[in-house]
Amino acid sequence: MKELAEITFNDNRILLKDNLVRTPILPKLAREIERDVVAQGDCVLEGAVFARNFEIQQGPLRVKGPVFAQVELHVNTDAKGMVVFEKSVGSSNSIVSLAPGCRMLFLADVSAKKVKLRNAYVGASIFAEEVVLEDCIVVGGVFATRSLELQNCVRSEEHTSEL
Repeated sequence: MKELAEITFNDNRILLKDNLVRTPILPKLAREIERDVVAQGDCVLEGAVFARNFEIQQGPLRVKGPVFAQVELHVNTDAKGMVVFEKSVGSSNSIVSLAPGCRMLFLADVSAKKVKLRNAYVGASIFAEEVVLEDCIVVGGVFATRSLELQNCVRSEEHTSEL
């Protein structure tokens, strides 16, 4: 695994593969807000991550800092391996992981407008307007303001409310 001390973006996109990133991936200038992060496998990100889109093409991936995706955090449907988020994960729009071969671990809260997860473990709570969970374990609560769909899930609490 190659250690990256400094992250540089090319064409508003950073591709990470076989990398250990010790610094946060955060915008420093206004034009850097529109940048995407793509994890292509075998990566460890130790700092916080901010991206327009955060795409996970392949595991394993471990993110030790909080993550925020301006548009979407997306796991490709053919992705395999373990993906671990140690701190909270949020998105203005959606968090989607439907890959049957990918094992997702969220060890803190998940928050987005839409959350769709398959084969995931959430060690905290999910907050969203729309939640779709299949084959998931949620230790905290599932708080959906618009709709909630559960299939083969284990959860400690279930909360829905209409606004």
